[in-house]
Amino acid sequence: MKKLIAVSLIMAGMVLMGSVLALAQAQTPGIDAKPTFLSPTPGLYVNGWPLFAVSYPKEWAAQPLGPNQVCRVAAPRPSLPPSPSLTISVFFYPGEISGSADLLAGFLPTIGGKDVKILYDKPAKLQDGAPAQEAEVEWVPAKGPKLNTYLLASEKDGIWIWGHYGQ
Repeated sequence: MKKLIAVSLIMAGMVLMGSVLALAQAQTPGIDAKPTFLSPTPGLYVNGWPLFAVSYPKEWAAQPLGPNQVCRVAAPRPSLPPSPSLTISVFFYPGEISGSADLLAGFLPTIGGKDVKILYDKPAKLQDGAPAQEAEVEWVPAKGPKLNTYLLASEKDGIWIWGHYGQ
């Protein structure tokens, strides 16, 4: 009986501490967490959860999204395809971000990519000091010339955030 009371008190304390931390975090001033589809700002994408922001050239236009993609923009160059593009993907993955280039290199053949080479893959830090992984992958799509894709991967609360730039 004493164990049950002790466990109940510990659990109640944990719930109370979690509530206090959540309230304090909610009242912390910082970035406006509204997604950009509520208040669009040319050249800026703000994700609501996990919270992050990415800027890109203002003249770039939104593109259709694929699976796990939260933002996709490209330079308007209809006479010079393919256009440079930036894609931000958010997804759960249990691995370490240090393996993000290998994950991308393994995915590319599933969409018809061949001659996939990781040119570099190194740790990096974001502006806020968060750990990240930076990589460049060279590959040849099923149709078209050789491409280079630049990848910046980060992780927050078990959720991966990938920014990849390429043509």
